[in-house]
Amino acid sequence: MSVLSTIVFSLSALLRIHAEHVHFWHVLLAIFIALVMSVSGDAIDFCIGKYTNKLLNHWKFFQKHFSEQELARGERFVQRYGKMAIFFSRYIPGIRTITSYVIGASNYSFPIYVSLNILANLIMLTLYALFGYFLGGIPFVKEHFVVIVMLLVLLPLIPSLYFTWKKNKKDSSEKTEK
Repeated sequence: MSVLSTIVFSLSALLRIHAEHVHFWHVLLAIFIALVMSVSGDAIDFCIGKYTNKLLNHWKFFQKHFSEQELARGERFVQRYGKMAIFFSRYIPGIRTITSYVIGASNYSFPIYVSLNILANLIMLTLYALFGYFLGGIPFVKEHFVVIVMLLVLLPLIPSLYFTWKKNKKDSSEKTEK
């Protein structure tokens, strides 16, 4: 779950927990604002990928973090799974930004990208908002709200931390072999 999804979940649950007469349009407004923020951020990542791809060869910082092999692998992934990659990357923390960047760098169609991105974000944010809204009425959730939100923020970080650790371990073993 991304930070934005956690915010929408939390806001929806808080509306249900602390307000006796919650208007559902408050939840819809939260979804709309989060959708605009999410789609805008992804579009910026797409544009950065599209317009800076050629500059990567000149900046050592980017060469260190984005090798040509990794970008080529990303482009093959986009060619193979383009629409599915756009749609399902919304649900994987850390992959979301990289996917938008790689899709932009691979000269993917912007209108198709934006359409799928809006649809994926709308589904994701609506699910989290409804999930938070209906769970907010459960007494256990009311009593342990802070712990639940902290778990929602921290749990998705575990796969990202694991893959970062695994990559660093691989890089350090390659350096010791040389």
